[in-house]
Amino acid sequence: MKCFVHSDRDAVATCNSCGRGLCHECAVEVSSGLACRNRCEDRVRRLKSLIERNIDNAPTTFFLIRSARRTHLYSAVFTGTMGLCFLWFAYSEYQKRGEVGFLFAIGAASFGYGIMTFLRFLRRGRDVPGRIGHCSQCDYDLTGNTTGRCPECGMRTPSP
Repeated sequence: MKCFVHSDRDAVATCNSCGRGLCHECAVEVSSGLACRNRCEDRVRRLKSLIERNIDNAPTTFFLIRSARRTHLYSAVFTGTMGLCFLWFAYSEYQKRGEVGFLFAIGAASFGYGIMTFLRFLRRGRDVPGRIGHCSQCDYDLTGNTTGRCPECGMRTPSP
């Protein structure tokens, strides 16, 4: 790869912002990253700052994902239970009056939605991060990664 600015020189690095090849003269180190001199320095600073903030917030994000899964389960159970209650009331009304009414439709729809939500919860349970060889935060495949950090989310990973 050649330097983007000086096409006769070999590139020794790539810019963390634009990805262009850089020679020694064009490269500048910014916040433990490399940038195009007088062009991408500010963007690389902001990018590195964003990555550090994401790393710092990773435990909070993981907690929110877990609590959202729990809420999904509670929603499925609640909706299914309410559907069963409506179906029971509809059946008791059917025994008294002999007609199937609006309660039956509401009960069947609520129960069906609760079952679908529960099945979606179970299906997503198989996709939960934590598989061996994958990041515990974002499920990124870490095969061949030796840096100790996930390249996708920045989470620290166990050393190989």
